Amino acid sequence: MRDSLKIIPAPNPPYNSAIGYTTSRYVSRTYALSTKSLGFEIVRDHYLVCLYLELCYSLLKKTRIWFLAMPEASKQATVITVSCLSGGSGKSTTVLNLATMLSGKGKTLAVDFDPQGNLSQWLGWTDLSNEPTIAEAILPSNDRVPITEIIKTPKNENRSNTLFLAPSDFSLAHAADIIAPNPGRERFLSRALKSITDEYQFIVIDSPPSKGILTYNAILAADFLVIPTECTNKGVMGAINTVQLVRELAEIDFVVPHILGIVPTRDQWAGANQTRMSKAAMKALEESLPSIRLFSSLRQSTIVQQTNMAGWSLAEAGETKLSKPYVEVINTVIAKING
Repeated sequence: MRDSLKIIPAPNPPYNSAIGYTTSRYVSRTYALSTKSLGFEIVRDHYLVCLYLELCYSLLKKTRIWFLAMPEASKQATVITVSCLSGGSGKSTTVLNLATMLSGKGKTLAVDFDPQGNLSQWLGWTDLSNEPTIAEAILPSNDRVPITEIIKTPKNENRSNTLFLAPSDFSLAHAADIIAPNPGRERFLSRALKSITDEYQFIVIDSPPSKGILTYNAILAADFLVIPTECTNKGVMGAINTVQLVRELAEIDFVVPHILGIVPTRDQWAGANQTRMSKAAMKALEESLPSIRLFSSLRQSTIVQQTNMAGWSLAEAGETKLSKPYVEVINTVIAKING
């Protein structure tokens, strides 16, 4: 056998789907390791060098010897939950707008985790009586349905496979009763989503308006939390209680989401003047939660209800001013991801 071997690497090594383009250094080292022991000699012919690369790759594959870099970890979806412990705060409106707008930036899943099912209805799923829903995906193991089997596309708009829905109806309230006695019940939604987080770029979760096991699940499944708040005294208390709930969950060692901020909704104006009630609510939010960002407000408008029923975002309807708070939220999410 020969004791030495001189390598003349090919200037354009062949491409193999398993290893990609091979560098000259890799060619030299690999041939030295694999051909020296076999007594082969690589001649000064670029074509033969390329052939030997394929030979060596075959040899390495058979002997299970690899000089490959580890593949990059799969990217996980950014999960955003929208929650407020007050009814009528605009949670489902916020989810609809964020999800539809984010779907323009990447594959997005909207999770309707509110038994009222408004989001599902706005996206065209008005009758789920014979369809599996998110309720089945969070059940204990014996009855649980994989979340992949309940995901649907919006019925009322062609989203070109960029927006998907995990729907809900009142059966979710019954599911909450079933999971309540089980250990780890606060994380059952996280468990359901875990299998698909590498299939989406964004997941946006709607939540119930009250404290309970469903709300805990929605909050604890998220990376980020957005709190929409009606510009009323009731809405202000709902925002304060939501922030307090997150702090309480953190105190008992749950990993809680980062609170992106508050979106004031149903901001009422009379002509060019903001009403006293809306002004007072905005001031109360600033004073009560000074460390939480206050996004631009969503003004009270019948256009919001109209776009909801159509399953559109305000941006899609050309409502630049009305969509401003949701644009701000999305820009903040993207900045956090990139930053």
